[in-house]
Amino acid sequence: MKKILVVDDESLLVTALTLKLEASGYQVDSARNGNEALNLLKTDHYDLIVLDLYMPILDGISTLQEIRNQKIHPDTPIIVLTNLQEDEKISQALSLGVTSYLTKSNTNLDDLINLIHQKVDLHLS
Repeated sequence: MKKILVVDDESLLVTALTLKLEASGYQVDSARNGNEALNLLKTDHYDLIVLDLYMPILDGISTLQEIRNQKIHPDTPIIVLTNLQEDEKISQALSLGVTSYLTKSNTNLDDLINLIHQKVDLHLS
């Protein structure tokens, strides 16, 4: 079964996304901040990561930097899903190798699920 890691501190979004992904046949783990995500990534493998940038304790950009610096699953696709629309944050995330950068206000769950299907299928082929 394909595994997805959702890293976001918005519990309603995590719950909704988890339910949709599980209904699509994925196994889903979640983390509320970057530290939790890094701990999960060190012990498990994921086929895709959905990552928010604005979180407590360790934000998304710092999490991305740690993933890249520690070479944790370097080929795993990462989709940034955030409320931040700052050009600097977008550039930083893209320079750290994210697959896609989406804003929450402009993305519905069905479109996100379709994008996840595409990225996981590309990653596994």
